[in-house]
Amino acid sequence: MRIALDCANGAAYRVAPKVFQAAGADVFAVYTTPDGRNINRGCGSTHMDHLRRLVMEGDYDLGVAFDGDADRALFVDSRGREVQGDHMLLLNARARGERAVVTTIHGEHGPGGEAARGGHSAGAHRRGRPLRARAPAREGPEPGRRAERTRAVPGRGPDRRRRADRAADAGQPAQTGDHPGRGPRRPRDVSADAGERAGAGQEGDRPRPRGGARGRGGRGAAAGPGPGEPAPERHREPHPGDGRGPGRDRDPPDRRRPGRRRPGPRSGRRLRRRSASPLPSTHHSPPARAQTLPMQAAWYSRNGAAHDVLEVGERPAPTAGPGEVLVRVHASGVNPSDTKSRARTPLGADWVIPQQDGAGIVEAVGEGVDPGRVGERVWIYEARIGRPNGCAAQFVAVPAENAVPLPDHVSFDEGACLGVPALTAHRCVFADGPVTGQTVLVTGGAGAVGIHAIQFAKWGGARVIATVSREEQAEVARAAGADEIVFRKDEDVAARIGEITGAGDGRGVDRVVDVAFGANLDTTLKVIRPNGVVASYASDEVPEPRLPFWPLLGLDVTVRFVLVYRMTRQAHEDAVRDTLTGLREGWLKTVVAARYPLDEIAAAHEALESGRTVGKVVVQIP
Repeated sequence: MRIALDCANGAAYRVAPKVFQAAGADVFAVYTTPDGRNINRGCGSTHMDHLRRLVMEGDYDLGVAFDGDADRALFVDSRGREVQGDHMLLLNARARGERAVVTTIHGEHGPGGEAARGGHSAGAHRRGRPLRARAPAREGPEPGRRAERTRAVPGRGPDRRRRADRAADAGQPAQTGDHPGRGPRRPRDVSADAGERAGAGQEGDRPRPRGGARGRGGRGAAAGPGPGEPAPERHREPHPGDGRGPGRDRDPPDRRRPGRRRPGPRSGRRLRRRSASPLPSTHHSPPARAQTLPMQAAWYSRNGAAHDVLEVGERPAPTAGPGEVLVRVHASGVNPSDTKSRARTPLGADWVIPQQDGAGIVEAVGEGVDPGRVGERVWIYEARIGRPNGCAAQFVAVPAENAVPLPDHVSFDEGACLGVPALTAHRCVFADGPVTGQTVLVTGGAGAVGIHAIQFAKWGGARVIATVSREEQAEVARAAGADEIVFRKDEDVAARIGEITGAGDGRGVDRVVDVAFGANLDTTLKVIRPNGVVASYASDEVPEPRLPFWPLLGLDVTVRFVLVYRMTRQAHEDAVRDTLTGLREGWLKTVVAARYPLDEIAAAHEALESGRTVGKVVVQIP
């Protein structure tokens, strides 16, 4: 099941993707970069438009949007329709055969109508005392907040008043808040607690907010200093956890305003603790310079042409979280998926550092990662999956398994070219079994994927035919190991392949690794053998080809589409293992067509988009 998650730059940003992945879902998460101020900002369950568009455009089965503190979730189905949590409870009840649902009511709409249509009783209680609903203190929720009905608690609110009335009728002294049999309630010295917390001086500690205070005269304001004490000086305090910029006026934590009563523990009014930060604590901190100094990076904050949207400057350096490594990047390869994402894929964050692939040195490790990896040379793949920070920056934090050891004899520029092309090529060649003794046709044999497909197929014992458009590309394909070259613009490709294979009907190809599925489909049908396999990873020229079902069925042909970002974990591990073997043995090599400094990253993107380069385009990081 394919699920899109909107984590609201809040509490769910790390745990939610892991939970859904553990349940077996194919997860794509956005808004997973809390910085203390961007929680709920244009995202999460209070801003559903982006998730709805992402689900529909990305063909996801389900979208889930959390709010900042992850105590609410709204859903979007595959058709873009919003489903509230109350309705999810009803669906669950129906699936379990339950006849009654007990729920709090969030927002302005409850489950009553939906429950009635489904034959359920909403708000019923199976046993014990019935639920007594208390209305909200104000009519209607504030924007961005929710109204809530809560269960009546003995000894609080109306229940306490009823007990006092009964005691008065019986001629007994009323107990107004003191627990029966326990004597008078002892006042709590909250100022001392607040002062102790304020003086702790540790990251994440902050004074507990006064419950619901809204400035002078606000409901729930705390009591002030005693007689003769000077009034405290008011100051402003930022609230990085609420996403609303600078905070409201507040009193110093060790003082209370005169004439105000702080709610007691039995007054019925609950205090809400505001988290100091949505960022979780970590046990393994990277070096101080990676935490405190900015880094040089390229980024974009909107979709568009490279020169229009790409910027270069300083960005905050990331840190290594649990299971991650922090890499000092020296080079980053540009892939077609990088340029297409920049041009038209919704960002999912305020800004995005592009490029999935890179190479560099491990600078620090997170919790659970061998500290011995610090200083290791690595090549990086899929750095931007589920996060906005890619390899076009001095530092990038990635899962430890996505940073693969790079042999000493392989340069950073070459290592930065491996990720997407090598893993894609491996999957295309070996997804349907060994190729020993088979004939493999690689279209686009001088492309980044084509070069590695030739190398993997030759290593696997196949005979390789490659198509190219000009002599410059033919030299690259031959150097990669191609046995035969066909010039697609100057020759009849199907006839020439028939001559090479010697097949009487022209069908002498067992496997096709195809860069242009729609454009090459007619030729493929002429050269593929019965029970053959077509593995395609692109179809830019004909993005929506018509599939000749009956001819393909008659040949019992397998058509496989390969997207590296959707490959299984096992497929990734197999590809990484064989890529490392090729690097160590020296038969897997890459071709660098052009190198650009980080300041010229827009030119690097445009060079790739032009289609005139033979080999990879690399951005070198200072």
